[in-house]
Amino acid sequence: MELWHSVSNGVNGVGLLVSSELQNQVVEVRRYNDRIMMVIWEEAIAVVSAYAPHVGLGENERREFWDCMDEAMRSILRDEKVCIGGDFNGQIGKEEDGFPMTHGGFGFGSRNESGARLLEFAMAHDLERFTFDHVQQWRTGHSD
Repeated sequence: MELWHSVSNGVNGVGLLVSSELQNQVVEVRRYNDRIMMVIWEEAIAVVSAYAPHVGLGENERREFWDCMDEAMRSILRDEKVCIGGDFNGQIGKEEDGFPMTHGGFGFGSRNESGARLLEFAMAHDLERFTFDHVQQWRTGHSD
């Protein structure tokens, strides 16, 4: 196993733990900042690890995070599959309310501002949410 990580200030950081069998299939590791990194595999798969700023931080930091996530998504080739995981510090809520393709109907509670931003991001990048064993992820190219 090998851990690839992105930490710049010693406070925040993201990482991906990659098994020995998969390490030799990694084409590129992109470290955008201490909150976002991406690993690209030979099989046209991009895995993004992200840690969004919490609600208590300033709007500028939250906007910079989402701008960087947009940049990361735009860097992924159209034929690459993408898997995004991390802590987005938001609640998407139990209601789909305008996000039927990205919500999935598996949320709980009420949607907060960070949850709405996450759903807007998923919709803007044509991501579809899928859930297994209480883990939420998105993939590209949902079918209508």
